[in-house]
Amino acid sequence: MSRQTFIKIVLLIQIIGLTVASYVPYSDKQDRIINGNKAQVGDFPHQVSLRRVEDSKHFCGGAILSEYWIITSAQCTQDLHSLPDNIFVVVGTVNMTRGGLEYAVEKIVSHPHFNWEKRRNDIAMLKTNQPMKISDGKVFPIALPSFKTNYTIENGIGLTEVTLSGWGSCNVEGSKIEPSEILRFLKTSHLQRRMCRRHLGRVNGLLLNENHLCANVKEGQRINVGDIGSPLVTNDGQLVGIASWQHSTGYEIGYPDVYTRIFPYKSWIWNNLMDPNDILI
Repeated sequence: MSRQTFIKIVLLIQIIGLTVASYVPYSDKQDRIINGNKAQVGDFPHQVSLRRVEDSKHFCGGAILSEYWIITSAQCTQDLHSLPDNIFVVVGTVNMTRGGLEYAVEKIVSHPHFNWEKRRNDIAMLKTNQPMKISDGKVFPIALPSFKTNYTIENGIGLTEVTLSGWGSCNVEGSKIEPSEILRFLKTSHLQRRMCRRHLGRVNGLLLNENHLCANVKEGQRINVGDIGSPLVTNDGQLVGIASWQHSTGYEIGYPDVYTRIFPYKSWIWNNLMDPNDILI
């Protein structure tokens, strides 16, 4: 069996979710993603930084699904960012200003029923113009959630530990919203939807639905500007959510962060991955 064939098989199994990545996506330290823990090279090989072509500025996060495909929030693919020529992606680094590999974006697929006002179906996929160089140490796809993982989360069987990683701003006040220079992460746990509804209710017209997932946060913790689209991953390396929205005053009070739940979109994701030009086919 050739090395290329082997890589194809491994990636296919990852996407279906029959197996999961073997790396541990966080260290034992805990802190908030705002001024939180700094990631080390190899901690999050699935992490992606979405950047604008015009100024190379980071604006959203994402996660690698295959050699060609990246998953992110549909919010990140609106207006000027809806055109592939206006954005590029960086993978394989934890430093915002150096290292990593850059890839142009060939295709953007936002969910056809994305609703900006209600943050419904807040999910999108990007296809790079050439295959990303997969390596176990720095660049590697994340597994989609298994039925068992989804059942555990949906039925509240214990607390599923999860980790958010992102380049979002470390500032919560003032006009400076520059992304973090170093990739940061937060270790937390999921929050049952009914409990999340009690905490959030209706926030700025947004209401939780069955395709949302909440994560516990303590006072002083939350996702921030630049973290939207970033991956929420279980201890065994399954992608269960992508950052979507948070309460406007969540930092001070500790309101839960809200993510797009991945499991309901597995068929939609798989259909997009079946592009006849994709290396997996």
